[in-house]
Amino acid sequence: MVNVRVPTLNATKALGLIPELFKQYNTWVPVFPWPNGGKPNRQNARRRGGEGEGTGEDEGEGGSGGRGEVGVVTGSDNGDDGEAAVDVRYYIRVSAQIYNDDSDFEMLATAVLKLLE
Repeated sequence: MVNVRVPTLNATKALGLIPELFKQYNTWVPVFPWPNGGKPNRQNARRRGGEGEGTGEDEGEGGSGGRGEVGVVTGSDNGDDGEAAVDVRYYIRVSAQIYNDDSDFEMLATAVLKLLE
């Protein structure tokens, strides 16, 4: 199995892929949010403003690169009164079973991009 990043930060569109892929393509894949791209909140908090913003540290994975795509949630994630930056990304879990071939993955990629338009 592999997790593939969905090319949107819009929760409604990302999570809406589940029923639409099934309805239109008879294909079911899990779509799930991964807060902070698996990184600790404090690391992302540095990216919120000032020096850390726009570093593009994870542009290779479709990162924000300072283009305002990072969602910021105020409040505490660890009991203090500070702000925590939450960078939620969405992923599709794809299974590479023996009966799947390249065309199956190409169909899924095309369908996802079409549904996200």
